[in-house]
Amino acid sequence: MSRNQSDHDYNLRSMSNRMGERWKKVSDGGERSLIKAPSSASLSSQGASSAAAPPAGPPAVLPSSTGDLERAARKQFTQDVTPGFVYLLAAFSALGGFMFGYDTGVISGAMLLLKREMELSALWQELLISSTVAAAALSALLGGFLNGLFGRRVCILLASFFFTVGGIVLSTAPGKEVLLAGRLIVGVGLGIASMTVPVYIAEASPPHLRGQLVTVNTLFITAGQFTASLVDGAFSYLQRDGWR
Repeated sequence: MSRNQSDHDYNLRSMSNRMGERWKKVSDGGERSLIKAPSSASLSSQGASSAAAPPAGPPAVLPSSTGDLERAARKQFTQDVTPGFVYLLAAFSALGGFMFGYDTGVISGAMLLLKREMELSALWQELLISSTVAAAALSALLGGFLNGLFGRRVCILLASFFFTVGGIVLSTAPGKEVLLAGRLIVGVGLGIASMTVPVYIAEASPPHLRGQLVTVNTLFITAGQFTASLVDGAFSYLQRDGWR
């Protein structure tokens, strides 16, 4: 074989190897593997070490491709037992959704007592009802920035702080102005919680339970609205301060 022909064969082999590597990178469906395929250098070093030392037991069967490694890892991960702490974490995190449903629903029954006791005009009734939703909308716009700056858990604690302070202000409000301030404070907590809680639950959940656990937040929102209607009905018979 002439030298030109051998150079030509070498160029064809190197080109086919490069095209094969490029095809492997493109055909993975856009997913990045969590398990890296063994390189040729590592395989050669493993072959050399196994040739130097006699095998101590039965030879291990290597997966045929990176896809087999990914499927084996995913199957093992989904079959693992989910710890109870994950469910507990999702339930306590979803309390932010419960407060969202409660604070947006409780004002409908409390307003029946407020407008009679404080002699509220139509404008003040509109302000007290819509102020919480407006504050929640504005604080939700800042939720992404706050999550990136402080983290998920800190933002949930921050929302809980606003819920606590707002509840104290609302329950001790001597007049409509302080009542409006309490509704605004609660709205800030609602916006932060609604932006943070679903993301935190999704990040803390295993992949095979992520959809179910994120739905818990929506379930808690409707549970909060239902609880608010029960509380409104229970305290509607008080002649004074039933809204507190």
